[in-house]
Amino acid sequence: MTHPVRIHPITLRFDDAALEARFREQYRASATRQVRVTLLIGSVLFLAFILVDRWADPDLAVSAWSVRAAVAAVFLVSFGLTFAPFWPRVRGRVLWAAALVGGIGMCVLIAIGGPWVELRWVGLVLVVLGADTLLRLAFPALLLLSAVFSAAWPVTLSLTEDLTLDRVIGGWIALGSAFVIGLMAAYTIERYARRGFLYEREAARERERSERLLLNILPAPIAERLKESEGPIADHHAEATILFADIAGFTAMSTRMPADELVTMLNAVFTGFDQLARRHGVEKIKTIGDAYMAVAGLPEAAPDHAERIAELALDMRAESTLPLRIGIETGPVVAGVIGESKFIYDLWGDAVTTASRMESHGVPGEIQVTEAVRDRLADRYDFAPRGEIEVKGRGMMRTWLLRGRRQAS
Repeated sequence: MTHPVRIHPITLRFDDAALEARFREQYRASATRQVRVTLLIGSVLFLAFILVDRWADPDLAVSAWSVRAAVAAVFLVSFGLTFAPFWPRVRGRVLWAAALVGGIGMCVLIAIGGPWVELRWVGLVLVVLGADTLLRLAFPALLLLSAVFSAAWPVTLSLTEDLTLDRVIGGWIALGSAFVIGLMAAYTIERYARRGFLYEREAARERERSERLLLNILPAPIAERLKESEGPIADHHAEATILFADIAGFTAMSTRMPADELVTMLNAVFTGFDQLARRHGVEKIKTIGDAYMAVAGLPEAAPDHAERIAELALDMRAESTLPLRIGIETGPVVAGVIGESKFIYDLWGDAVTTASRMESHGVPGEIQVTEAVRDRLADRYDFAPRGEIEVKGRGMMRTWLLRGRRQAS
């Protein structure tokens, strides 16, 4: 059972360090384009206002343009670094430094004075809001940035020789208001991003859980087709090999065993069969009571389907501590998914019925096959003739018992 992830109310960090690292990586990667656009627009605005300075006060433009150019250069360098392979490692520090340079640059421009100084005040507020909402800095980093700008404000006023308590407090109120609005926006954006991250993480877990359940019911290629909302799935296969196996004497055994022991025993037997089926590339179809049904050669064709089933049957008999009856047949089949709830991938056709009869008319401890299977495998496996037997619904049939793999001479 997974424990709920806690988000720290101030820092917004997850209490799971590994999860925090994954979120940081995803959050920063998703904001890369936004950061690049912000840095480009910021650099263009700083450079464009050089023309405004020249028009408003040519005497002050000389001292102001170098500040604007320096800030724009820092923004452009930061923009270039976003394309570097090491960007994820330095992202937070670079963007924090760029925001700091932008804010200090606006403070210096305010200190220079001249006409339209109020417009530079607006520029400082825009830098604050941009840092808070567009650069996707961590919330603690934004708190530190606000502290630095607040400390820089009295210094700015001292450079203008207009350092009064009213001006300091008024500036702090204005800056504080901008920071509060920006920090609230940043806090809300990141908090919702974290909640969305957790929601997507849980949704991914549910999808993975559903995927596992689906793959436990259906072969992987059929599951993919079903997820794509394909209509009724029904395929004709010109040739496949089917196996049925059951436990000889199971009915009598079930009357003597407690229910929990019986289910535990069946689970152990069928789990072992599942592992063998995967090992040999055979598709399990279903279990019916104590019977186990498997097929090779579908849903994807396999030229060695008969050999795969023969190997599975031999290993099932060798590794089982219970007497098994196993029947095998090769032939054309129809395969498809039936039902809308509790659906199943199943097989139909004469070969399926015959394979079932080979098992039900078989001998405990033996693997009974049809003549078609024997003819296909005679050069690699040893068989013993059982002769002709009466098969329900089929009449007299010549059958063979698969003994084992033929030893190389």
